[in-house]
Amino acid sequence: MAVLVTGFIGYILLGLAPLDALYMTVITITTVGYSELFERSAEAKIFTMVLLALGVGSFTYAVVTGVEFIFEGHLEEFLKRRRTNKELDRLQGHIIVCGYGSVGVHVAEQLQREGSECVVIDTNKEKILAAEAAGFTTVEGDATGERVLQTAHVTRARAVVACAERDADNLLITLTVKQLTPEVNMIARVKMDENHAKLRRAGADRVIAPTTIGGRQIAHALTRPYVLEFLEISDSDFLDLSMEEIPVYQNGELERRALRDARFNEKYDCNVCAIREKNGKWKQPSANTLFKAGDTIIVIGTQQKVTAMRETIERGRD
Repeated sequence: MAVLVTGFIGYILLGLAPLDALYMTVITITTVGYSELFERSAEAKIFTMVLLALGVGSFTYAVVTGVEFIFEGHLEEFLKRRRTNKELDRLQGHIIVCGYGSVGVHVAEQLQREGSECVVIDTNKEKILAAEAAGFTTVEGDATGERVLQTAHVTRARAVVACAERDADNLLITLTVKQLTPEVNMIARVKMDENHAKLRRAGADRVIAPTTIGGRQIAHALTRPYVLEFLEISDSDFLDLSMEEIPVYQNGELERRALRDARFNEKYDCNVCAIREKNGKWKQPSANTLFKAGDTIIVIGTQQKVTAMRETIERGRD
């Protein structure tokens, strides 16, 4: 465009009418070479040669740049970004995992096994490639920034997990997420115990300390080895058992029913382990325990039975 404008103005200054000036510019920079529309003065010849060189140079540069764009992988990267953006645009109720390190890898893999759609954010290119190879939608960038979180559609997410390597990063991620979407379920990883309260004050709904959990498991391996073994195999594919949360909906089939009347074992072949009441208190139910709206029932059974029970209760809610 710069060459075109330059030629147009130059030929006007050499005495051509605007249409003739545009015509001369086009046939010169495209190297078509029809007959000239002006007197062949020295100035006109010099200007035409300069314009011709600029036109051919611009065209050559455009071709070289295009070839480089294709063969150096820029085109593939551009197409991959378009595919990623389309995948992100369709997501609703997904989970964002910030940090694909030693903890984030296992978080994302477990969510994938349970059928949850996951978006991985990380600044490390190699980790992003590893996440893509594992089948995750990714966003390369710093999750402490609003733009990166908005690219991952944080306002449409069901939950965000902050599991960066540094507690300071997880604190900033939590603050940023809660500023953008206060209602999202925010889970944060913590390394140092003194930062637990800070993350809670920043807005994290739950703070997890992997080192603390690991320490407890080591102690349980010594004092309750078979309980720990049961929990480990029930969380793997070796034993087809699953623990699930079943909410008690208002006007649903479980509300105001006693445990014995709900007949979990007879109807669903599942067992009730505990109840988390609406006020956050936990209790072990008896046969006469009444379920109230807002309670959450913890049940155990085979994956197929638990899934069927959840679907049945969800349909009853509708």
